Amino acid sequence: MFEDEKPNNSVKSLQVALDILEAVAAAREDVGISELTQQLGLTKGSVFRYMKTLTERGYLSQNPTTSRYGLGMRLHIMGKLASDRIDLLSVSEPVMTHLRDELTLTVNLAGRARNGVIVLKSLFGTQFMEIGIRVGTELPYNMTSQGRVIMAFAKQDLLGQLQRQKLRGHTVHSLTDFAAVAGRVARAREQGYAAAAQETVLGINAVSVPILAADGDCIAALTLVGSIQHLQEEPTREQLNALRAAGQSISQALGFRATYPGTR
Repeated sequence: MFEDEKPNNSVKSLQVALDILEAVAAAREDVGISELTQQLGLTKGSVFRYMKTLTERGYLSQNPTTSRYGLGMRLHIMGKLASDRIDLLSVSEPVMTHLRDELTLTVNLAGRARNGVIVLKSLFGTQFMEIGIRVGTELPYNMTSQGRVIMAFAKQDLLGQLQRQKLRGHTVHSLTDFAAVAGRVARAREQGYAAAAQETVLGINAVSVPILAADGDCIAALTLVGSIQHLQEEPTREQLNALRAAGQSISQALGFRATYPGTR
């Protein structure tokens, strides 16, 4: 927030910033502050402050020769991530549906977020008691099977980032000791899957496998969720084989061609 703006104007400030981004995106070439001032009906000083902040954050870039502005690398990255998620959901849904119908358990798909994982898709199981989780729910890396399997196979050092955070738990079974979490991540890397029994909700287990992009990076986790009665801490061979086959199928649809974890 700029020094001449009051807190109750924060929504208006956001609208102005979005207007600037949309105007730059719509332009066929780099634009200058004077052009944006005329187009948006703002003062040159106000536009300059917004442009400066957006450039510092990487949403805009300034040509050092012409001093004109274009879209920044952060927006390109965000656009690529959004595109990847759309592709991921479209190829995952039929595979997830088949897996759910085969095992009768809840199936969800979670992607990477800044401090954990975010649920992108969830299909209720077909058993008498439904176990589900809302799309958009964010879960910590340390106490979820999704988080551990993503940390195990992501190219980015997510485990190293986790070490700098204070780990919290939801139940008495949640892992909040970094060394213990690191050990479980290493185990997930060896086995090709991760489990987190009763760590988020008592009586509920979750087992996850990685979803790998064409470059081998883990961009998401495919997960079975069920009561301890129907999905034990160590899944059955049938459950694990079906989950791995589904994870491999989605990964291959995204262009992954190497050996899928746990299938050697």
